[in-house]
Amino acid sequence: MQAMEQSKSRIELLDELASKLNEAISMREKQLIGNVALDLEIAIDDAPSPVRIVSPKDDNADNSDENEDVDLETIKLDDSQELQAPYDGNADLKTDNELINLEASTSGNMSKEADRINSLKGVSSYEEFLEHIDQQLRDIEVELVTFLRFSSLILENKDKLENSKVQQALDVLEGVHQLRGRIESIVQKKAGVH
Repeated sequence: MQAMEQSKSRIELLDELASKLNEAISMREKQLIGNVALDLEIAIDDAPSPVRIVSPKDDNADNSDENEDVDLETIKLDDSQELQAPYDGNADLKTDNELINLEASTSGNMSKEADRINSLKGVSSYEEFLEHIDQQLRDIEVELVTFLRFSSLILENKDKLENSKVQQALDVLEGVHQLRGRIESIVQKKAGVH
């Protein structure tokens, strides 16, 4: 009889503990959702202003052959725009065009960010989540390659190796490649393909 009462009191205690735990979990979920929503609003509101790039004057014409592996006429930024490499004396006109291109790129990036957030709402399985992460990493990879190509136009060969930001971008690009490889192997294991 005493054992039944002890069992009953333990069950009641566990029920009470479970209800308090569920309350705490739901409160934490609400806080997390609120913080994420607040961070997204701040990220959209405080999007960085476009960077104005002023190209150096063409004092050294003999240094132009150092970057033979990169097409000096144009670099493809994304499907909708191209950045013209400086090759004449109209620097002010070019920087204005670059500013317009960067402003268009920034507004496009903000809408892309909103689309990325909305696309997460449709993720309902682990495989879809992995595909979504792979797509995000693919986008990051494209942006890093664009950055590295653009920096190769601006920096001389010696400066490229010494510039810490370029080196960090190369390290991040290598990390992204490794992550995408790991995701691909996980997806293949899930699909049963080796």
